[in-house]
Amino acid sequence: MTKHNVSFARRIRAIHILSLSAILIFPLSLPANCQIDSIQAKIELKSSADRSEVPFNQRLTFTVEASWEGEQDRFSMTPVGPPECENFEILGTSSLNETKIEEGKTISLKIFRFTLKPTQTGAGRIGSIELSYVDNLTKDSSSLSTQAVRVQIAPPVEKRGPKYRTVLIIVIFLVLIYVIYSASRRRRRIEITTDKEEEKPLSDEESLEDKALKKLEAIYQKVQEGELDDVSSDVYKLLTGYLEAKYQI
Repeated sequence: MTKHNVSFARRIRAIHILSLSAILIFPLSLPANCQIDSIQAKIELKSSADRSEVPFNQRLTFTVEASWEGEQDRFSMTPVGPPECENFEILGTSSLNETKIEEGKTISLKIFRFTLKPTQTGAGRIGSIELSYVDNLTKDSSSLSTQAVRVQIAPPVEKRGPKYRTVLIIVIFLVLIYVIYSASRRRRRIEITTDKEEEKPLSDEESLEDKALKKLEAIYQKVQEGELDDVSSDVYKLLTGYLEAKYQI
């Protein structure tokens, strides 16, 4: 082998050694934040309210969800504190773990829920949430935070009380009595038309509907006057009395 060939081979060997050294040294020269960014990319953190507008006399659910690919024990998380709120009061908190399969991959979720109550109408604000965690595989730690959420607080919605239920019951029975009474009058007209020569005196049974309607009118008058204490009882007695007299039940 000539001196020229020996020199060329040595150069090739030196270049090879330098290349291997660069490959080994390069990862050590990366800044620490590059490793943190790669960890952060593994966890997705999002927050949401169950609606963008809530009446003053109703409650709101605020949810924070962390999700990642892998098993539940991949990350250790510190407990999440309640958010700072404007025009909202925190009534309670809860958390749960979930695991699901998407496209053959295991997806783990950590869900935090906060129940909020409005304290005044207008614009409400739910502050950001910070989640700190440790990767149990690499032992690296980091944190993520959510964006603040704004919710409009509307005037209170009127709730239906017992008065409306009582009126609804009365209306239902009014319709029921009217249907029964109309059917009875129609049957009576048909009998008179088919047998004009024979006079049929009205029986007590045929006047039950008239009596029931008069009693129902008296009950409805009580409702209009605001006397609701005995309305349900009066309606029940009227219905049971009518059915017993009409059908012996």
